[in-house]
Amino acid sequence: MYPEDCVQYLVEPTWWEKDQGKDLRRGRLVRTYIPISDQVPNKLTVVGRDNPRDHNTAYFKIEPSRIHQKAKKPGLPVAATPQFENEEFGVYRVKKRPAIIIADGSEEVPAELIRGKSKRHTSPMVLLAPSFGCDEGQKRDGYSQAFVDRVRRCNFPQFFWDRVPLPGAKESIIRFDQIQPMGKHQDAIEITEYCLSREALEVLDDWLYWYCFETVPEDGVLAMVREAVALS
Repeated sequence: MYPEDCVQYLVEPTWWEKDQGKDLRRGRLVRTYIPISDQVPNKLTVVGRDNPRDHNTAYFKIEPSRIHQKAKKPGLPVAATPQFENEEFGVYRVKKRPAIIIADGSEEVPAELIRGKSKRHTSPMVLLAPSFGCDEGQKRDGYSQAFVDRVRRCNFPQFFWDRVPLPGAKESIIRFDQIQPMGKHQDAIEITEYCLSREALEVLDDWLYWYCFETVPEDGVLAMVREAVALS
């Protein structure tokens, strides 16, 4: 199912394998709501209320959250959106997408260390790399084929090409520059039966090293694969 000029074709015996377990292990393919990130994030700002005594309705606006712009407290606070010092309400569009679990190194924190404190400060998380469909269409921009071809041939450390074994786009690009945390909760993550094989995880480790340190491990699997792809 894979063309000859990609990593997956050269990795034996298999790239994706089925695993009926429900654990959020490294390499597991999941679905979750991924924020659509812009270069400058947006924030939700309280404009006011018709009735100063009514907290059930209020007016808001969405505007850029500029890093050098000091946060201002609203003239009329709203109970549903309390604003604390140095905090903003971020606003994102989100879309349910496939994602690969990159890391799950969370250890259980002993109860005596967090007794009386908010659980959100130590709630376990996983790190996910989101997948974006390459297909173009009337309602989606997609990627140009020339760009997809270069990604498939291992040209960019932040982009990784694959054919995710789920209904949807025929080709996908996993973005390592959008690795993000997600809570380990059944209402946050939908687990699939697909996981990267041991051999695929070796490539993934080399690729993440390449992305983080701007060099490909010389004796790793990825170095050999990139050389083979370049000659194909």
